[in-house]
Amino acid sequence: MPFLPLPDGVQVEVLHTLFGNPVECTFTFVRHPLVITPTPLTAQLGVFLWWREHILPLLSRDLQWNGLAVTDISVVGGARLVVPFATPILGGSLSGALPANVSARINYTVEYPPGGKRGCMFLPGIPSDRADHSRLDDGWRAALSDGASYLIDTAAIQGWKWVVASKWSAGALRPAAHPYRVDITTLDSLYVAQRRKRLHNEVYT
Repeated sequence: MPFLPLPDGVQVEVLHTLFGNPVECTFTFVRHPLVITPTPLTAQLGVFLWWREHILPLLSRDLQWNGLAVTDISVVGGARLVVPFATPILGGSLSGALPANVSARINYTVEYPPGGKRGCMFLPGIPSDRADHSRLDDGWRAALSDGASYLIDTAAIQGWKWVVASKWSAGALRPAAHPYRVDITTLDSLYVAQRRKRLHNEVYT
């Protein structure tokens, strides 16, 4: 997929290892200065607070959270800042994790087209006691779906809008990526999804 700049955009990566495999979750934002003046560091802070409070407690302690990275994607070769943790932060569940290529898929519904699902995240570190074979526990699914949605508000407090960046329109590559605001997050599937060894989350375009 070719790189396209996203005006006023940054990407924040949540950097993990699971059973020795790198597993990263990537989130895209555009400036949205409602409360404070946004900077790459405030985008990084928003993701840190959200992941620590709403996502990591639901994941297995086999998942090691090693740090964060933020990249300016408004230009080709934009600045990238990596902030490693001195000590990895572990998931909050005492249960062991399912394999690194197994995930829970959370879909994003965006502002346009109405009800359109144009993106998703593939979360690693599913606790083995929250899956019966490939079926996910209903209560865990609901908690994770609710926790994911908090990024919308957490990002806004830090001066950013959570978006999916679309690179294509009517089968043609756009001159620059277009942001679609994330409005709703849902864990629709009752079953686990495959990461297929993704290093980064992919999006629909």
